[in-house]
Amino acid sequence: MATTGASLKAGAHAGPQAAHARGLVAGAFGAVYREHYGAIAGMIYRRTGDAHLTEDLTSEVFVAAFLARASYRGEVPVLAWLRRIGQNRVTRWQRREAGLRGILRRLVMRELDKPVPAPELSDELRALHSLPASQQTLLSLHYLEGLSLAEVGFTLGLGEQAVKSRLARAREAFRKQLEQEPLEKGKTHERRRF
Repeated sequence: MATTGASLKAGAHAGPQAAHARGLVAGAFGAVYREHYGAIAGMIYRRTGDAHLTEDLTSEVFVAAFLARASYRGEVPVLAWLRRIGQNRVTRWQRREAGLRGILRRLVMRELDKPVPAPELSDELRALHSLPASQQTLLSLHYLEGLSLAEVGFTLGLGEQAVKSRLARAREAFRKQLEQEPLEKGKTHERRRF
């Protein structure tokens, strides 16, 4: 039986990535789901701050991954592939939400004629959520998810140098936002290095 160059290349990966790739195609997707659900859900929760929405979006990520499992070739770790799908889902949700949020806020304001109270968030989380979505993503992936610059680059489709420079700008914006946040009674900001 003759083998093609593509099948040789796919079989050349002898590590765990190739095993995952074969597992995705062969139907062992349940193990991938169990192994990576927590990491994907954590990433999404840190971006949305909503437990119910996190469950919905995490489910969407795994459905999308299941439907696209035949296209996964094992060139990157499964978790990186799933994070990329997750990032795309959160970005899509944020775009939809931006339009809906404005409409709903105007309706609520007309109805109640007073500001809608914000949920209680830590100063750090409030500062993070006040940043543009792209900066939230960079900071979350690198500092909260613990991804390397190369992994962040893969997840966002950026080069490592672009990640470094954008991350520096995001850190500066985060620091400025933290300094501008009103302090609760008796609470002081600890100086942190980001």
